Amino acid sequence: MFSNAIFIVILLCIPVFALQVFFIFYLSKESLPEAFGRSFMIIKGDGGINGDGEMVFCAYPLSSTIIFGTFATIYVLFFMLACWKVVALVINKSLRVRINALLFAVIIVLPLQVLFLALSLMWRPDGTIFKGHALLVFLMVLSCAVVGECILIIRPIADALAVGGESCQWEGEDQLPVVLGDKHGLKV
Repeated sequence: MFSNAIFIVILLCIPVFALQVFFIFYLSKESLPEAFGRSFMIIKGDGGINGDGEMVFCAYPLSSTIIFGTFATIYVLFFMLACWKVVALVINKSLRVRINALLFAVIIVLPLQVLFLALSLMWRPDGTIFKGHALLVFLMVLSCAVVGECILIIRPIADALAVGGESCQWEGEDQLPVVLGDKHGLKV
């Protein structure tokens, strides 16, 4: 079951990866303007590793931003539909709030990430505004990851531990339960 899920995820990633490879390595060099395929800039100034005054700055290509924006739009639409179906079936108010918070985080953060990536193309990579946009892109990814981890991992574990403590049959006296192959209980 888990291997099927991994296979499906890889299968779904192939079209976006193929588009990236096609636009970055083949199409952008021939027929599109430089901004569509530019992934770095060489900027002359003071410094550089060799002392020659040239520094290489990374940039995000416009074609990759367009592909990512298309993917984000499709992902947000399907994620909204899935969350609405789940919210319609949920009877617990706290679980409904968690799902809505996750939905809100994805709906707001993912388009903002695409927007800040697109806006970063307007400035040179050595400028302060570009660095600010790069920081905002990172903060969008971080906030989405934190919300997702809290809602999908930490809260369910905390709930399971809270419920497990109420329904546990073992009282935990001075002796731990017997381990397979051990005929004597371990003294604490």
